[in-house]
Amino acid sequence: MSKTKSSADLATSDWRHKTLQARSARPATPTETPEQRARRLARWNNEDRAIERMQREIYQ
Repeated sequence: MSKTKSSADLATSDWRHKTLQARSARPATPTETPEQRARRLARWNNEDRAIERMQREIYQ
């Protein structure tokens, strides 16, 4: 059974794609340790999830 994507899902996936593209172009800091990088990526992931949750609530 296939599930169709809602407008919220499409907006979220489009936003995530653009965000990931922008982040991949961002240079890493030369002095950043692996622990700092892991914390930064985890923080970004948490922020992404919060934004996606808000977008789903708005577009429902």
